Formats: sequence, C-alpha cells, structure tokens
Amino acid sequence: MAREAHEPRGEDADGLFEAYMQAGTRALRRARERLGALPLAALLEPAVRALREAATTRAYSRAAWVLARRGGEEAFAVLLEQARAQRRFPRLSVRALAGCDHPQRIPALIELMSARPRSKRHAATEALARIGGAIAIEPLCRAYLERRRDMGGVVVDALRSMGPADALARLLLSDARLTTADRVRALRLLGEVPLGMWSFRPRRFLERAAAARSAALAMVALQAHALLIAPQTLLRSSSDPDMSTLLRSAGGPAPADATLLLRSSDGAGSEDGEDEEDEGGDGPRGGRMRRLLGALGSLRKLPRRR
Repeated sequence: MAREAHEPRGEDADGLFEAYMQAGTRALRRARERLGALPLAALLEPAVRALREAATTRAYSRAAWVLARRGGEEAFAVLLEQARAQRRFPRLSVRALAGCDHPQRIPALIELMSARPRSKRHAATEALARIGGAIAIEPLCRAYLERRRDMGGVVVDALRSMGPADALARLLLSDARLTTADRVRALRLLGEVPLGMWSFRPRRFLERAAAARSAALAMVALQAHALLIAPQTLLRSSSDPDMSTLLRSAGGPAPADATLLLRSSDGAGSEDGEDEEDEGGDGPRGGRMRRLLGALGSLRKLPRRR
C-alpha cells in the first residue's frame, strides 16, 4: 500500500511531481531522476503551487530544490519572488535562491541583506560569503559599517569563513572581474573590519604584494598601490581676484571669469589625517611659534629683582 501511494498517477508532470513530493528517503533519488527527464516548463506550475501550499520545511525544500537545480530565467524569477516575499520559510527561500546558478543571484543576495526579517538578512549574508568570492567582500564590509548593530557579528563571521584578511586581499587582486578602483575601494573597507587581532593595513599589504614573484600579481598590486596613495587636490571657490593662484576645472577653455575659478583648499590634510604646516611659515603653527618667541623676548627685557 505504501509503495502504491508513491507511484505517479500516469506519466504526466503533475503525477511525477506529486510522487516526488511524497517519496520517502529511499525512493527520493529515483523520483528526482524521473523529474529530470521532464522539461522545466512542465514542472514550473506544480513547483510554484507546491511552494505556495507548503506547510513544512520538507515540502518547501523539495519544491524549491527542483527550481534551483534546473535554473533558467523562469525558475530564477520564481525563486527571487519567493525570497523577497516569503515569511514562513525565509532562510530556505534565500538558500534556494543562492543555489540557483544565475548571473543575477549575487546582486539579489546583496539586496536581501537589507530585507526583513532578520533571519532572511543573515541567510543572505552567509550565502553571499559562501558563493560570492571577491565580489562579496565589498558589500559585506559595507554592511558591517552601515548596520553594525544588527549585522556586525554575522558579517564578521561570514568574512572569517572566507579566510583571514590577507587571503581576502589576495582574492581581490587575483579576480579579473574587478577594476583597480573596485580593488582599492574594497581594500579600504576591509581595513575597517576587525577580522583578527591585528588590523589590516591596505598600504602595507600592497607594498608586500608588489614584491611578489608573480609578475601579474605584482603589476596589479602596483596599480592598486598607486591609486591608494594618489594625492587628492580638494578645491573650493575663491573670491580672491589674484588670478595667478587660481585653477580652472578640467573640461576645456572657458571665459576668464573669477567666479568660475577654483583655489586648492588650504585645509587638505595628508594621508594620515595630519595637517601639513611649515613651522616657520605663515600657518597657524608658525604664528603661534612667533608669538611664543616674542613673549620670551619680552620676559628677558624685564628688570631682575635683587
């Protein structure tokens, strides 16, 4: 009797799918093989219906597995809709989406890192770290910095599961899909996430990587290092009519109008955040030094008490 209950009602898709959903552990492999002989178009409707009517984790997992295993645009669209709207099985819906081989699954997981409830965000974070590779490092670090209160611990654990900070940095350098700007941006963010006892320093890492034996890796590291330490000129509007010290923004010749010219900012700091001031110049430090020396000179001129 139990064996007859697992037999499909004919060879139609609905019957095979129903037999698959009710199959026991021993008959599950055979049921999956029989479903594999059917086209996705025939399985899509019963799978969607099973997802909507699922009352247990087992039923939902089996229906989602069929779509994730098959892949394709239609299957991915169904799984993405489920991952966004599913409230009863949020973790299962995200895991099924992550298991569907589709070029848009990484952006979808990044989107779900801001979804509700919390379990869905955590599942998306874990899945992104598991399958995202170098592409996942920047969004994970950004999630830690922006949502540290409710996501910090999960993000740190996810990044640590991918490896130590140096290994993640090498992954960034070796991934050909990333541009130099992408690498530098991710390295900067990686330096702000506490992954180990010692903080990660992007500049020191790139200096070491530039001396690597691999010529390709060394070249990538040199390009990233050059962009990382490149000086940035901060500009502000100027009302000073002295035209000799003004700069014009790039874009070709323009009329000589002082209101359109820019002056380099006096408040731009060095890379370490310290203001570069000449001790003997006209900056704040130089002015204080001159006043201090003047006060000492005045004290020397006072008559001494006998």
